[in-house]
Amino acid sequence: MKKNILYIIIGIFTLGLLPSCDLENNINPKKATQVDAGNLLAAGQIQLVLQYAQCNVNYNISRLLCQHWSQTTYVTESRYDFADRDIPGTFAREFYRDVLIDLKEANTILDSREYTDSQMPELNNKKAIIEVLNVLSYTILVETFGDMPYSEALMALENPLPKYDDAIEIYKDLFKRLDAAIALFDTKAASFGSNDVFFGGDVAKWKQFAQALIIRMSMRAADIEDKFETKPSDYFKKYYKEVGFKATEALTYVPPGSDPWVNPINEAFVIDARNDFVPSNTLMDKMNDLEDPRRALWFTQKGGKYVGLEYGLSSGKPYGNYSHFTPKFIDPKLPVILSDYVEMQFFFAEAAERGWTTDVAADHYNNAITASIKYWGGSDADVAIYLANPKVAYATAVGDYRQKIGTQKWIAMYDRGVEAWTEWRRLDYPKFNLPEPVTGGTEYTYESIPKRYPYSSTEATLNPDAYAAAVAKLGGNESTIKLWFDVK
Repeated sequence: MKKNILYIIIGIFTLGLLPSCDLENNINPKKATQVDAGNLLAAGQIQLVLQYAQCNVNYNISRLLCQHWSQTTYVTESRYDFADRDIPGTFAREFYRDVLIDLKEANTILDSREYTDSQMPELNNKKAIIEVLNVLSYTILVETFGDMPYSEALMALENPLPKYDDAIEIYKDLFKRLDAAIALFDTKAASFGSNDVFFGGDVAKWKQFAQALIIRMSMRAADIEDKFETKPSDYFKKYYKEVGFKATEALTYVPPGSDPWVNPINEAFVIDARNDFVPSNTLMDKMNDLEDPRRALWFTQKGGKYVGLEYGLSSGKPYGNYSHFTPKFIDPKLPVILSDYVEMQFFFAEAAERGWTTDVAADHYNNAITASIKYWGGSDADVAIYLANPKVAYATAVGDYRQKIGTQKWIAMYDRGVEAWTEWRRLDYPKFNLPEPVTGGTEYTYESIPKRYPYSSTEATLNPDAYAAAVAKLGGNESTIKLWFDVK
């Protein structure tokens, strides 16, 4: 992130040395000097969702960290090597440079214009949409790294060396910002229209997504309620009955379906013609044990069985030896789920167990599993058989609510690596496998499993004081250090 700021500085000085052109007022007529806020919104949205759903190991390894996938060729990321490709640096850069900056500039353009009273509802909707995306981006960052630049972020030359703010303090402010944004929405007024690549300007969907996001945030902070002046449970209680997802509903981004605007899995397996990933034995063994009907919906068989690759091997294995992904995951238009009924119902089940509501946890648990199976194409019969399995049924499944909900939610979050990894860190279930030890090397322990992305090594060079303070506060920069929400 700071490297890009240095490039900007260099660019400014370089431009000052160039000879002036002969065009009137020194303006290049082939390059736009003004950009519409809607175009910037669309650019930020696309970069956000591509990073969020990316499976390229240079950008996002969450499907590996949550042990849904294993690697057949290059295995370093499954063995927790973050430094080789500077994955953390790229992950942060994509959000700050390609998402948050675009959103900030879109907001600046909106603020630069004058509006009549009749235009204010549409303006408020546009600003609320931008704010929801800001909050989403920062929640992902602080749930991935911990403390991050926030109050001094995005200031460019005004402050190219921002401090790292406390993650809990950031989260407190994000709650307030999101709560205020929800209050701005007017479902009778317009917004960004077709420039909104998520929901086509549908303000009702944006309000629903914002409410779902605040439910997600409330549960992420549920184990540290004493740290918040306005408790996460208070935000939850304010909105959980308003979210209003139907049992078949998901809020998604649907890629146009042509290169480069395709689902990231299609990009990897079709456009780039790679055979790097297969389902992991962590996921497949669990689904086999539960006789999960989603196996046939998600994976092919190998020799009449569903076979996952051992997670974290020290060397690659032949791609053809294992189950593969069914064609629906290679579809260039496969939707990227941003929030859905399944996720909300699991949160509602947990809230009931925590005493935040008087609901019956098992009802929401069953709703979530049912909706997940049917979303992917399963039948009512599939649902009935699965829920009747004593290993699945809420009354008889092994463990406390964290284990029951955590295990089933982890399965249902398949293809949503960022959410699956975060929920696993928070709920601690199911039990993961350990990477294979190298002969003569140190064996992995359960504590070796990453709990965060470490800060990029470039931060130590380009923003040394802020980096040093952040690392000292955290107690190191190891990926094994638990983050602020991960206290159980």
